[in-house]
Amino acid sequence: HGIVHADINAENCCLDDEGRAKLIDFGNAVIFEKHQGRRAQPCDRLATLRTKYIHNPRFPSWERHTFPMSIAKLISEVERPRNVEVYCGPGTLYDPELFTGNLAAAPPETLRGALLPGASDVYGVAVLLWWMLTGEESPFEIDISGERAEFVGWAFYYRQSSEEQLAFIRSNLERNLLSSLAAQLSKEELRSLASWLCSALAEAPERRPRAGPPLQGAAS
Repeated sequence: HGIVHADINAENCCLDDEGRAKLIDFGNAVIFEKHQGRRAQPCDRLATLRTKYIHNPRFPSWERHTFPMSIAKLISEVERPRNVEVYCGPGTLYDPELFTGNLAAAPPETLRGALLPGASDVYGVAVLLWWMLTGEESPFEIDISGERAEFVGWAFYYRQSSEEQLAFIRSNLERNLLSSLAAQLSKEELRSLASWLCSALAEAPERRPRAGPPLQGAAS
């Protein structure tokens, strides 16, 4: 319906009298009245984040508007040749107040000043599921100190191949799984969850799944 909730976390999820999950608190929601297709669209509320690096004066003008650009390509073709760091490092720390909703669940397209209804929230659901399974705020290292945020984990994770990303998610999920869930989930169920998480955390929002995670084992 052209809506991005943008603040998916445990406090905004509840169960009704029949045990059905409900999402509440749409105070940070972004509405795209003319949204079409499966491509992320610029969001006025995130415009400052986009200008933070896309309009960096050290980028040539033709590169400033290359949108979207994958993190791996951005690092190899823009950052390294010009000694600029986008997701972490001096001069590229982001102000948490500029974000819409839950910073820990912010998808990569947020820093490009864009969101995609459905897919951007799927990323948030994946981060919430990670917290439910492991007790950790995010599968990636996000350094939030004072008034600055640094996305250290993205620079590592999104430079890897899809096979390496899946191996990273799977190994970390198995290692950090809450002890209360370890006896309930089989190895096959863990592999299925890791596969869904890897897809839902994809950098390109149009590649994220539309269906929810396989939670039969965990729900029991």
